[in-house]
Amino acid sequence: MKLLSVSIVLLNIISISFAGEVRLTTDPGLDRFPCWSPDRTKITYTSGASGNDDVWVMNADGTNKINITNNPSLDGDSEWSPYGNKIAFISNRTGTKQIWTCSQTGGDLTQITNLPYNIYQPSWSPEMSKIVHKTADLLVQASVLTEIERNSNASIPMFKCSYC
Repeated sequence: MKLLSVSIVLLNIISISFAGEVRLTTDPGLDRFPCWSPDRTKITYTSGASGNDDVWVMNADGTNKINITNNPSLDGDSEWSPYGNKIAFISNRTGTKQIWTCSQTGGDLTQITNLPYNIYQPSWSPEMSKIVHKTADLLVQASVLTEIERNSNASIPMFKCSYC
């Protein structure tokens, strides 16, 4: 089993025995916030390699790097869904940082939240019906549980927030 270590501009894998280290990225931009896929074959991470922050996916050995958000907005802070079929990430493409999801190739882009304050650090529940996140609203400053309710008549999933 291997652990990830993030350096200032590189992503590295270090074995649990700390016997060795393998550099995974050599991009000129800052690479950070790595996250293993549930099957451990891929890693998603935030990179500035394209000139601004985007979400990238690569094989666990560092090959086949793909920019899956490729947008002039700031995208990052990604998290694999428990089944590996979706990636939640934060984007400011609508003005504030909100939760979006997409497939591991960048398709099926969906905005999940539309709150009047910035959101950070999304994390899926095991059954994929909820996402916990941190807020940056001075009045809220708490972790928030967002429950995703699918509504066939809505283009964006409906949600409820309960503050915990």
